[in-house]
Amino acid sequence: MRKKLGLLTPDSDDADLFSKLFETMRETHSDFTTTFLLLQSADFLGDFNSDGTVDQMLTNCLSIEEVKKTLKPTYSKSDCAALLKIVHQFSLVSGNEAGFN
Repeated sequence: MRKKLGLLTPDSDDADLFSKLFETMRETHSDFTTTFLLLQSADFLGDFNSDGTVDQMLTNCLSIEEVKKTLKPTYSKSDCAALLKIVHQFSLVSGNEAGFN
């Protein structure tokens, strides 16, 4: 993982860096391949433009509205009613009130 991020030597903060990167990618629904390609293409040692790199990475992320839309349940009321009926029937057959054990 260190090489993929361009880190040549181990550092005590590496685990924290990886954790924050992956958590941010998860929260923003970032594409792993695109994120790593953007990091690979950034010239951190030469004429590095952090604003440009950050802007490119942000275009790879979903907006808050897109994340909300992605996470919004798509079940209809009739789907939910049918699922509840199945759970209820299962709980009667198994003798388990919740129906999940």
